[in-house]
Amino acid sequence: MPTEPGFFEAFYAGPLQHPGLLWVAAVVGAAVALSRRSLSDGLRWYCIGLGLLSLTDAWLTANEIAGVGPLPPARQVAVHRHVAEADDRAAKSPSLAHGA
Repeated sequence: MPTEPGFFEAFYAGPLQHPGLLWVAAVVGAAVALSRRSLSDGLRWYCIGLGLLSLTDAWLTANEIAGVGPLPPARQVAVHRHVAEADDRAAKSPSLAHGA
């Protein structure tokens, strides 16, 4: 049984995919929200905030945080928990449900 990761596993664990491509996706999403004139201001700002949350999520949950390095295990758990709670709050926001 091979012990080295395959191409997919190496790509998935590497910085190109996480946070690199996730940052690209968040920036594209925020750019689309800014370019859509039909969106209400509330929904536009919600999308931009969600993009910022996605950028932060991808940065802080990477294997090695750019500018910080790898987090100690205890801090990893705390950071992941707080990012997950912020994601849950954003998903439950009434502004999306009401089309604000």
